[in-house]
Amino acid sequence: MHSQNTLSSVQAETIQEKQKNLEGQHEELIKGKPQKMGTVQTFFTLLKGFMGTGLLFLPNGYSNSGWMFGTGAIIMSMLVTMVCGILLIQVSSKYKGTFSELGFLAMGTLGRYICDLVLALSQAGFVTVHIVFISQNLNSIFEYHWGFTINIWIMGLIFFVIYTPLCWVRKIQTLGKYHILGDLTVLLAAGMLVAEAVLFYVHRGSFADDIESYNSDKYLVFLGTAIFIFEGVGVVIPVRDACRDKEHFPAIFMAMMLVLTCILIFFGFFNYAVYGDELLSNAPMVTKILRKGDVVVEIVMVLFIINLIFSYPLVIYPSNVVIESYSIDKMTPSISRTWLRNLSRALVVFITFFIGIYFEDSLDRLLSVVGSLTCTPVAFIMPAVLHLNLVAKTRLAKTIDYSIICLGIALLVGITSHTILNWE
Repeated sequence: MHSQNTLSSVQAETIQEKQKNLEGQHEELIKGKPQKMGTVQTFFTLLKGFMGTGLLFLPNGYSNSGWMFGTGAIIMSMLVTMVCGILLIQVSSKYKGTFSELGFLAMGTLGRYICDLVLALSQAGFVTVHIVFISQNLNSIFEYHWGFTINIWIMGLIFFVIYTPLCWVRKIQTLGKYHILGDLTVLLAAGMLVAEAVLFYVHRGSFADDIESYNSDKYLVFLGTAIFIFEGVGVVIPVRDACRDKEHFPAIFMAMMLVLTCILIFFGFFNYAVYGDELLSNAPMVTKILRKGDVVVEIVMVLFIINLIFSYPLVIYPSNVVIESYSIDKMTPSISRTWLRNLSRALVVFITFFIGIYFEDSLDRLLSVVGSLTCTPVAFIMPAVLHLNLVAKTRLAKTIDYSIICLGIALLVGITSHTILNWE
């Protein structure tokens, strides 16, 4: 016990030295920042960061899990994510820095490596499904209006040519304005999908008669999806930094999580109750079963596709920065270094596209693996590790941290291995 206390004091002194170095860097980063956000703006900024394309996979997820288990899994994931978000808020309220810098403060160079790795993997995981969404919805439009479809590998090659130059953009602010389009299209798509489900219900006159409360065959697959849909933990620190009333930020964050959870549960359960297992079991994305030829539907889907085209470089940007920081950035500035960076980003685009296209027919399984393997470390394990090493003082706080770390490791290993071993 005495040696542990001595070690803690040494770590505290080291952390203070590291913190002083990072504070100077942080002051440079916040110069020239726009006016701080108020309560309402903070709430909706958090909501935009957490609600993404994972929403479209929820109805199929309910088909895999059953409505009762699916609802319970979403609530469980929300509670753990909320607790981990609060832990991250407590850490960032005491120490300034990015996710990776906090990892360095907590565990030294190893901590930075781990934070960089899990952040890069999670961001890359998010974009693997983009090309599948685009290809399936474009082919649906092509087939209805012109009677042909494009092979997904050919379409992947076309979008590889489009995406690669976009990912070569060095100043990511150039593409930042397209976030507004992304926010609007997600909300439009969600509203349109609910309206379509209402019309389908009215036309049939009843809910589906083949829904289940629990699906014993695929229920564990949904756990990874439930983790994936709360994909915004990475925005907690920067949004808190931009919030005017930081003392109210934990309450704003918890309120946002509760509202988001209600939206997710309603959307997933209602669409599942309307369409049922027969339709949703073969539709990883609920957009696949929408009415063909509906002008409003097609306009929103095209807008969503445009959003994904321009959001890909933004989402994958952290992964590129991490990769380049450990290799290319250490080289002397030159034309060769510039083209090596371009090559690196092109390879990242190729790898994410290849994975997404290769697993097109098992998109629900891929989503589960992405959620368990890449999102669990970012959302659950590392926030608890940072809190344990930097903030936790009481026995209760340390017990909570250790419990979350153990739960995160169990989910990572258990869900990932189960999904891979039972891959169909």
